[in-house]
Amino acid sequence: MDDDFDPHDGVRRRRTAKRRRTPTRISGKAVARRHDEKRQRNPLLLVVTHDDFGLVALARRRQLKLKQADVAQKVGVGRQWIGALEARKPGLELSLVLRTLDALGVDIMICPRDPAPAWTLPLTAQACARLRQRDANLQRRAPSLQTPSV
Repeated sequence: MDDDFDPHDGVRRRRTAKRRRTPTRISGKAVARRHDEKRQRNPLLLVVTHDDFGLVALARRRQLKLKQADVAQKVGVGRQWIGALEARKPGLELSLVLRTLDALGVDIMICPRDPAPAWTLPLTAQACARLRQRDANLQRRAPSLQTPSV
């Protein structure tokens, strides 16, 4: 803050910095409605961040017309924890998130991406080389353990 002297009235006033407006958040109902629309179009959802788990939990709980307290009792956590999940707070324990989604009847399927990310290719090549080396060492040590070729 800077002091500013107004020559007309002879009073020194403080200039205040303009406050920035925080971006408006979308209400929970709007988020759940959007999520429900996506769900109706495509039953499989891609979960990329922790936010997505919260959106899924919120939309499914509302679809089942359950209260947070009901879900919390079923999972064995407090209502505030369910609220934190639905508010997409980071740092929630994964096992509790999975237990909550299971209680809401949400199945999770993990699928590898094809092709693999580029950063994994050198690591994959190193791993294959190590496996070939290990197999070669095993064959040298015990040639009788080799499988007969047909």
